[in-house]
Amino acid sequence: MLQIAKASLRFGDRAILDEVTWSIHPGRRYGLVGPNGVGKSTLLRILAGEIAADSGQRILSSDLHVGYLPQELLGLSGRSVLAEAMTVFADVFALGEEVHHLERALAEPGLPPAEHEALLARYSQARDRFEHASGYALEHRARAVLFGLGFSERDLARDAGEFSGGWQSRLGLARLLLSQPDVLLLDEPTNHLDLSAIEWLENYLLDYSGAIVLVSHDRWFLDRLAHEIVYLWNGAIRSYKGDFTHFQAAREKEEEMLEKQHAERAKLVEKTQKFIERFRYKATKARQVQSRIRHLQKLEKIEVSPPPPVVHFRFPEPPPCAKVAVSLAQVSHDYGLGPVFAPFSADLVSGSKVGLVGPNGSGKTTLLKIMAGQLRPTHGIVRDGSRVVKATFDQDQAARLSGDHTILAELESIARGDMLPRLRDLLGVFLFSGDEVEKPLSVLSGGEKSRVSLAKILCAGANCLFLDEPTNHLDLSTRQSLEEAMHHFPGTLVVVSHDRYFMDRVVEEIWEVRDGLVRRIRGNYSHYLHMRQVEAQAPQAAPQAPVDKKESRRDRRRAEAAVRQKYSAERARIQKEAEAIEEEIAALEAERAELDAQLGDPAVYNDGDRSRQLVGRRREIEARLPAAYQTWEVAHGRLAQLEAAMTDELNNLVASIEK
Repeated sequence: MLQIAKASLRFGDRAILDEVTWSIHPGRRYGLVGPNGVGKSTLLRILAGEIAADSGQRILSSDLHVGYLPQELLGLSGRSVLAEAMTVFADVFALGEEVHHLERALAEPGLPPAEHEALLARYSQARDRFEHASGYALEHRARAVLFGLGFSERDLARDAGEFSGGWQSRLGLARLLLSQPDVLLLDEPTNHLDLSAIEWLENYLLDYSGAIVLVSHDRWFLDRLAHEIVYLWNGAIRSYKGDFTHFQAAREKEEEMLEKQHAERAKLVEKTQKFIERFRYKATKARQVQSRIRHLQKLEKIEVSPPPPVVHFRFPEPPPCAKVAVSLAQVSHDYGLGPVFAPFSADLVSGSKVGLVGPNGSGKTTLLKIMAGQLRPTHGIVRDGSRVVKATFDQDQAARLSGDHTILAELESIARGDMLPRLRDLLGVFLFSGDEVEKPLSVLSGGEKSRVSLAKILCAGANCLFLDEPTNHLDLSTRQSLEEAMHHFPGTLVVVSHDRYFMDRVVEEIWEVRDGLVRRIRGNYSHYLHMRQVEAQAPQAAPQAPVDKKESRRDRRRAEAAVRQKYSAERARIQKEAEAIEEEIAALEAERAELDAQLGDPAVYNDGDRSRQLVGRRREIEARLPAAYQTWEVAHGRLAQLEAAMTDELNNLVASIEK
């Protein structure tokens, strides 16, 4: 058993731990939660023995092995990935070397019988210990863990120093899992993992026999793994049996009860004070007054820890735009090693909320950047709808916040006019209050920069958001607030996120980028996961007769071609109409810009007849443009309906063929 008893720790005048006692029991899985900066990582380091508390004890059973994974690892280099992972087996390998040495010694001719017997006994013991430690299977185990965490066969021979910090964190996690400690202390183990690696890690930990203490902002991960949630706040911990969802429900009930108790106490205090004031100088009531005063003093000594600050916000109502925000026609991209994904066509309908999923490197971010207009595709055409205003949050956006700008000045540089008076209130929502808004960007932490970047998105007044991992560096309460804001956002949203709980709550359609293809699935992440499980578990019917696979693929392609042919004529006709009206709109807008330039010329302005003629023509254009915009929107709306109908028919066709 691992335990801390009455542990206290202070940083300056701030209490991180205040006489905290916690016992870690064998086989139990604990989720350690609390707001950012409250001291979760510090508590893990005390449990790991890396730092000592100011007072109290760390109690460790004899021969108990504790393994700790910090959020960031020191650089690993000088060994291959496989060799680095297998350094945890050094003792077993030394035993293997002893076995080989004894085998060679026993093979020497002319050994005296007594010496041979002694060597044989040593060899038998060493070999038994080596086999008991599964020495012959260690490389297989190491490969299985590395593959599960996303490394490829080719990666195993590469020097560990060639990999980024995120991949080195994966390697550190692999080493820790392979060492099989009695207690696993994991600080944000999913930070650098893609969804497939997270799912693998979940299943691995579910079968793990030792105790696990887990710090994570991944609520789905906590729900699957935790037997118990330990909440750290204001220097104290409190345990809740069950997963994170049960913890949230229990906390909500507690907060409601506290609010009720506070209201009742306030009424009692007010009533008692009125009694004291009324009868303070009445002799016949002196005893009762003194009793009430003592009772009131006891009430006032009751201290209740204030709840942690929570971010609550809503996106402002975005400006209206066309029914189709972004139209993709046979879009693909090639970085020089072949296309990332096959040509893909789709209409992103205004108001839709799409989640992009797929393994790391599959092309999710590439597709997001193409739709956001940050990356021009090497193949295909991307068209934005009229009056679409885009805003983008990418993974390294927070890292780009630097320089002498203060937090407030950074928002002032992007805010719309009607947002300027509300910036301080907005920053208060994002936990920057008072003088904190004058802090330079260069001194902010990663989490603080992420909050500033999200505040900038809110200020932009966009109706089409493209977000790549927006919840990174956000604590659980801020993630929940962002999730709530996204859920109610009336504009268009495309998001890449490894936070499955966030995706499940926010998105209404999944676009899966995998194996060079983009597949659309209507529904949230739970529905997508269910479809994957059904596909994986679907029994493969035994063929009654040999099947010609080439012929089967040919039949499928013919059937799909027939479906596409069915829609192609109508799609081409509507597309032609849309392109014609686009050309008309472009010509009208260009002419309007030219007229504005001419009207700005003093010589034209002073020529009454000429200026009246130009103003008249401009009014004609202004009168024609709304109808042109509406025609364009109707055409793209019909295209979107046609695309959806064709997609549904193709999905049904594939499902019927695969049955």
